[in-house]
Amino acid sequence: MGKRKVKRLPVVDADSRLAGIISRADPLAVFDRPDTAIRFWPDPASRSTDARTDTERMITMKTSVKDAMTTQVVAVKLGASFKEMAARLRQSRVSAFPVIDDDGKVIGVVSEADMLARQVLSTGMLHRGEQDRPEGLTAGDLMTHPAITVSPEDSVEVAARLMYTLQVKRLPVIDPSGRLAGIISRADVLAIFDRSDEEIRKEVADDVICQEFGAAPRQFAVTVQAGVVTLEGNAETAALGHVIVRKVRHVQGVIAVRDRLSYPGADASIAGPGF
Repeated sequence: MGKRKVKRLPVVDADSRLAGIISRADPLAVFDRPDTAIRFWPDPASRSTDARTDTERMITMKTSVKDAMTTQVVAVKLGASFKEMAARLRQSRVSAFPVIDDDGKVIGVVSEADMLARQVLSTGMLHRGEQDRPEGLTAGDLMTHPAITVSPEDSVEVAARLMYTLQVKRLPVIDPSGRLAGIISRADVLAIFDRSDEEIRKEVADDVICQEFGAAPRQFAVTVQAGVVTLEGNAETAALGHVIVRKVRHVQGVIAVRDRLSYPGADASIAGPGF
């Protein structure tokens, strides 16, 4: 798994028939033990409740990190042992932990890949200077630091760009003081596109075109297919048409915008962002 950069491998019997699958977390499970230096952040007892339904959250959600992130995060302290982290990886079904100090400030990240590479692939031998530690390897030994983070007010696009560019699967979210506020993963980013075409069409037509710009419904035709919005109609000015296209591109769930608007005295092919 370490050499091939894969997270799981099929297991076959002597006849090459599928017998199961083994993931990175499974070898780490042999180190399973009670966890004392690992905790949820923030404390579940202090977590505010949200009475809105999933549908209501989807409709009102904007494209900022705070609306897409997971707020109940399993975090580890600097001294958390390898065995404690291995246990929590399996129990919580996560693939990485933010590492925090006593004030809840993020100082690094430990992933299952870090643990697998340092312990399993090194045949279980501790590095020089670690032999005398009763708990062996700790989060401080394994973590990647400084952590790459985002803020709750950053756009989801910023988080997605960081994850893609740096080839990471998740980013800790920190508040202005550097304390852990949540975590955003690739799955969280992709979830913003989990809207029906009709939901997107209604928001574009009703909220953006009619309410925000005060245009008559018959002035523009809006169609959506697989998240791609096509805009047709007559823009009063090129500037107005360009602004509408930009606004639509930032509607939740929109993958792309086809600009088919007619512009006064201009060719539609140069009518701003879109395709």
